[in-house]
Amino acid sequence: MSVVSKIAQLVWFNSPTVGAYQNQLLSELAALLARDLPLGARVAAMLFMAESLENHDIGLFRTLNELWGEDLEALTSQVWFEDGIDDDEAIVATILPSQVVRSPENFRRLLNANFIEKGSTVLPLAGEVSFAIVRLSAIENEDVMPHLIAAAGKVEEFMGLPQPINEVIVLIGSPGGERELSGVNLGGTFIVVRPEDYEYCVEEKTVFAHELVHFYPANRGRSTPTWFREGGADQVAFLVHLEMYNLVFSYTGDPCPAVSLQQLLDDEAAVGYLQHQSGPLFACNYVIGQTLLGAVADAMGAAAFKTAWRELQMAAAAGLGVTDPVIRDTFRRHTPSSKITLFDSAYAIWHKGEFN
Repeated sequence: MSVVSKIAQLVWFNSPTVGAYQNQLLSELAALLARDLPLGARVAAMLFMAESLENHDIGLFRTLNELWGEDLEALTSQVWFEDGIDDDEAIVATILPSQVVRSPENFRRLLNANFIEKGSTVLPLAGEVSFAIVRLSAIENEDVMPHLIAAAGKVEEFMGLPQPINEVIVLIGSPGGERELSGVNLGGTFIVVRPEDYEYCVEEKTVFAHELVHFYPANRGRSTPTWFREGGADQVAFLVHLEMYNLVFSYTGDPCPAVSLQQLLDDEAAVGYLQHQSGPLFACNYVIGQTLLGAVADAMGAAAFKTAWRELQMAAAAGLGVTDPVIRDTFRRHTPSSKITLFDSAYAIWHKGEFN
């Protein structure tokens, strides 16, 4: 019996609940079988897929397609892999490709020892969503999972859109990369948060909410200005924490060599995104971006700000251009006429761009 025929006999095959996952799995499996027939057949026969099909199951096959050479050998030679992958191990494997270059230390440690905590909830718009926290040490902060789940609900409510993914994986480890970050959203389903922030009091760390915001259309990828993606993620995270814990955060004391968002836009246009990202002005996207959005929210009012924010998210979801002028025009259009002067003053102080 062929590998595909065996999969077709699994209880979840052609079930309405698996949706597009089934096609994604078959595509990844076909690629793996073409590349390494014995490995593909062996993994397809493992028990981790027998009862259900989840995003991390596809992630495992994607990992096996993306890893090469000694990195692939490092995974497939593990005793836990040879004994047959279970769901927890599939979750870990999903993370591995991103760590090969970004954080080789995370990659090695994930292969040898890890600790997993799972949770789930039903979000009003997205429905059932699962969460997994993968730690590289035995140190556990039992407050993080409830905080993560609650923050996901608050972020979804603010966005007015279903959370785009139904499985969130958080790796507690070094975010890696060229900049020292508290956390990073690496796309797909997972987030990396540094141990210092995981172990700290969750009420005083907005990093989890910030990274959840990056799953939403106008705050992921590069479809919107950097200052809006990062400053906007900070602004929503701050509003979430204000609602959850009645705590207000401020970047007042953070150093920032830029004086306006237009300076940041000009720098990125001149040197390109990658050089801008590694340069001294990049952090100002968070600081000045959130400062402008906070001032805009104060000027136009919380309800009007949320309405404009949701409109921008829906525009991004529809594939429409959410450019710098569109962002300004959308917020300004929703600003009460009595508050237009305050709105324009905020943009004049923090943005300094010229708008017709």
